[in-house]
Amino acid sequence: MTFIRQNLPTPVNYFESRGQKIVGNRGKHFRTSCAIHGGDGETLSVLREDGGFNCFSCGAKGGDIVAYAMQADGVDFVTACRSLGAWVDDGQSPVHHQPTPFSARQALAMLTFEMTLGAIEIARAGHGHLPDEQTKDRLLQAAGRINLIQESFQ
Repeated sequence: MTFIRQNLPTPVNYFESRGQKIVGNRGKHFRTSCAIHGGDGETLSVLREDGGFNCFSCGAKGGDIVAYAMQADGVDFVTACRSLGAWVDDGQSPVHHQPTPFSARQALAMLTFEMTLGAIEIARAGHGHLPDEQTKDRLLQAAGRINLIQESFQ
């Protein structure tokens, strides 16, 4: 039985797979809601590189997404690593991380938001306003989220 850190999902992918909104597209940190205390708002600051986190509301903190999964889901280290696809039992291949399915309500809300963004940018382009690099990046992120939802419901 072995822990393989390289099999962990990236922090952004992990939190998005939980259906949590990511705020702060650039820099070393991003913010999201904290499932540990179940609060609304983006009170959880997460290091983009390794998933180290700190909640400014409940005070929860930890060094990576394994620590977050342990606290948020109330499980031990091995269970958290298994759910993240980073635990190999008896030389067998690890289970690769599969995104947690969104509820239908969460999926519709996210699709509505992301598709509205796309529609607005299409309308702006139709009036001769070409998107800047930041908007292009945001549209690619929206497309990724739409694909994630589509894959979750196949």
